[in-house]
Amino acid sequence: MSRFKGCVAIINTRSGAREGASVFASALQRYLDGAGISHHDVRVPGRDILHSIKLHADAADAIVVCGGDGTLSSVANALAAARQF
Repeated sequence: MSRFKGCVAIINTRSGAREGASVFASALQRYLDGAGISHHDVRVPGRDILHSIKLHADAADAIVVCGGDGTLSSVANALAAARQF
């Protein structure tokens, strides 16, 4: 059985009245750290999501999306378009 590599956290810095990054830092980051899950945080202003995923996907087994429905939709569309994840 292979070991879980960790996750990539795609953080939209403009979501939640521009507080998306601080929400991640105060809640999800504590959870991931407490659970011993390694993570690479990628802060994006809503653009270049596919490029960010491609840069870091090989080092992770999961993608965590921090943002609103637009961010989630962008990540889902990027993954569907890439068809390699």
